[in-house]
Amino acid sequence: MSRRSITGRGVIGPGADQGADTILVEGGRIVAVGRLSEFEGVEAERSTVDGWLAPPLVDAHLHPGGLVRRGVELGGVSNRRELVELLAGEAARLPRGVAVIGHGLDDEQLGGLPTREELDQAVADRPVLVYRRCGHVASANTAALELAGVTPDVADPPGGSFDRDPSGRPTGVLREAAVGLVGAALAPLAPGPNPDQVHRALAELAGQGVGRVGAMVTVGDGVWCGIGNELELLVEAAPLPLEVEVFVITSDTETLRRAARRVEATPGLRFGGWKGFADGSLGGWTAALRSPYHDRPDTTGILGLDPDRAADLSRLAVELGGVPAIHAIGDAAVEAVIDLYRDLRADGVEGAFRIEHASVMDDRLIDQAVELGLVLSVQPAFALSDSSFLERRLGPERVEWAYPLRRMIDQGATLVTGSDAPVEPPDVLRTLRAAVERCGLSLAEAMAITAAHPARTRRTRRPGGRHGRTNTRRVGRRIADSIYLIFQIDQLGFGPWDVQASSNPNPSRSTTTSW
Repeated sequence: MSRRSITGRGVIGPGADQGADTILVEGGRIVAVGRLSEFEGVEAERSTVDGWLAPPLVDAHLHPGGLVRRGVELGGVSNRRELVELLAGEAARLPRGVAVIGHGLDDEQLGGLPTREELDQAVADRPVLVYRRCGHVASANTAALELAGVTPDVADPPGGSFDRDPSGRPTGVLREAAVGLVGAALAPLAPGPNPDQVHRALAELAGQGVGRVGAMVTVGDGVWCGIGNELELLVEAAPLPLEVEVFVITSDTETLRRAARRVEATPGLRFGGWKGFADGSLGGWTAALRSPYHDRPDTTGILGLDPDRAADLSRLAVELGGVPAIHAIGDAAVEAVIDLYRDLRADGVEGAFRIEHASVMDDRLIDQAVELGLVLSVQPAFALSDSSFLERRLGPERVEWAYPLRRMIDQGATLVTGSDAPVEPPDVLRTLRAAVERCGLSLAEAMAITAAHPARTRRTRRPGGRHGRTNTRRVGRRIADSIYLIFQIDQLGFGPWDVQASSNPNPSRSTTTSW
């Protein structure tokens, strides 16, 4: 049987100790990883590449329709005048009756979220909905509010709120469930991306070395950042250029059941589970904290988890072959999700339950997550975007618990990483750099590249073994399942050994990944 050894500047991944630079391939399988000197005397065809060898990457959390959002990009807007001009220009470009959707707005840069009156100055004859870059907060003009039935005396929806002026009249700023209420009303007037665009966007990711994505998909008729029914987009775009694990966003058990059948009937898609929400975002003051925001002492955010409904959907996700994956950013939301998962464990429900984002966690919460065998699905690039305001939001003491990636690893947590695109760009190098350099946040919580890269290649496991964990193998996965990549890590400005991982006090409790 023919053998081939491939030597690079180094190997990053499972089975690769410091100094490893060579993989040995036999019969289409990676059978060994080590130093070139260790393969002396082994009969093999030899080749050398100028780069680091690595397994394909996994973006564990993104929104596929958001890769090709329709509407006007507002990420670079720094003043009200520019905002008005962009929205007015978009309205002039669109056919009559089509809603104007803006996305990516940075309210820190703009100096606050626009009100309905400010949006009316830009466009008054059709609905306008402008999303903050997190997607959890938005601003609507008067036409959009009227279309959604938002009157001066409207009550806040469960799990959301309307900002109001001193008289109680909605200002146009929407938070959490209020965003969905207005977005659903605008959906017929805001055509989304088409399947061909989604296919091309995923092909671009594959070209970056991404082999699998965790796709958080909507299935209703609402509009989120200009996106409609993402599940149907994926189905119609199949076959896809990479593996797609689908997590369905819904609050209804029958919708989840139908969506799972739809996924499993589509080649190239795999049902990952149910995606739920426990809170919002730190930037929008809607992430649920255990004590008030440092810069908004009047609020602790919005805790939107319905434990009974979430338990029913979590059980069904496991029954259908997936796992629950619940968005929780603030420490109060993380605690609520851990409590939910603890109750499910007590009822005998197994699986690699996920906490999406897990952004603010102290040692106690991390220990509880480890003890329950939970998967923490983190987005290191949030540190890039949040560093300008994070200490203001959390205060000088609590900010030390923001994105505690190193502490998670040291305490034995299982991590997967993702971009949360379109909230952050689906850029592999950007994610790795954020994990290692921390971008202005405490370097004490930086991950070594030897930890950051495996977290970027880890797959979420299906139920099996204690708490859904399965053993991993150092060698032997098929090349067809795990193509090796030539990874130019020096584009990051550091080598893979420049930042060393601190010791893990509980090495038997941590999980590795497989190629």
